[in-house]
Amino acid sequence: MAERADPNLATYLAWVLSTCKVDALRNGAEAVRWAEEAVRADPSSATFLNTLAAALAEQGRFPEAVRTAEAALAAARRANDAATAKLTEARLEAFRAGRAWREVVWDLPEMPLWEVWERGFPHLFRADRRRRA
Repeated sequence: MAERADPNLATYLAWVLSTCKVDALRNGAEAVRWAEEAVRADPSSATFLNTLAAALAEQGRFPEAVRTAEAALAAARRANDAATAKLTEARLEAFRAGRAWREVVWDLPEMPLWEVWERGFPHLFRADRRRRA
């Protein structure tokens, strides 16, 4: 049996691959694959469902993105998570209008990307950036 990826890491990777403003970093098919992995681990997670919705929208699969974002909104409301519900409503509006979601996922450091790679991406794993709504 294949070992599953950590769902928090999977959803973060999917979020970057589906919402990054840098075109070269987006990959909708991979984003959907990682987001589905996270949702399999916890189908009631508003965070994981939001990520899957964004990934579906990145692929232009807007009807599915809308249905998934609606499920994320319901999950956020069940959890009494007003902040996530508000963000989900904004994303849902974009998906209904046929727009993929874009956001700056991290601030690129003022150093060459090869140096960031060598240092192990420490800026990507700050506590405030681990889980996405």
